[in-house]
Amino acid sequence: ARATRRSREIGVRKVVGASRRQLAWQFMGEALAIALVSTGVGVALVEILKEPFRQITGTELAIDYLEPGTLSLIVGTGLFAGLLSGSYPAFLLSSFKAVSIFRGKEAGQFSGASLRKGLVVLQFLLSACLIVCALGVQRQVNFIMNKNLGLDRENVVRVPMEGPLYDKYPSLKDEISAMPGVKQFAASNQTPFMVNAETRDPVWEGKAPDNQTGFRVLEVTPGFIETMGI
Repeated sequence: ARATRRSREIGVRKVVGASRRQLAWQFMGEALAIALVSTGVGVALVEILKEPFRQITGTELAIDYLEPGTLSLIVGTGLFAGLLSGSYPAFLLSSFKAVSIFRGKEAGQFSGASLRKGLVVLQFLLSACLIVCALGVQRQVNFIMNKNLGLDRENVVRVPMEGPLYDKYPSLKDEISAMPGVKQFAASNQTPFMVNAETRDPVWEGKAPDNQTGFRVLEVTPGFIETMGI
């Protein structure tokens, strides 16, 4: 929407000999440069906010920016945003005639165009939607952090048992248990928040024939309930 206010600049450049193609490339180049710089700033903000995000949610964001798919997505998004925002002024504003611009005809008609006003309204609507979404995410995170889940999440360290660590569990348990400050140690095949193993049609005394109840199963070592404060 701001680009529509540059009609006099377009008129001056056309008077001094600038062609429509040159003006179109100027607008497109400016839009692409702004979009790519904004993309770089966004990537930098992600890196800066990764640690606070991990502390709040307990989720580690591992992003490999040099991975072909990730790099293509980031660069492609920046290029698409630049092309989308630059194509409108590049092809429409560059078509203005210098004489009409200086007479105020093109500028006057276009300054009050409904499309320009619509773009401004759309920008405000998108900003409002982003603010509402951010507030919603903040409330959800606060709910997760403050909700009593029936177990102790404080001062608990989770170590993924993958590869060689799985085979050396007894030695690892002895070494970690001997560390100062470690009160208890236990292991499980999954975390209490993500239990995917499920029984199929369990049987117990007095079960109704049409009862299809299933149970989530978490395999743990002795002391797990005490360690997690369940």
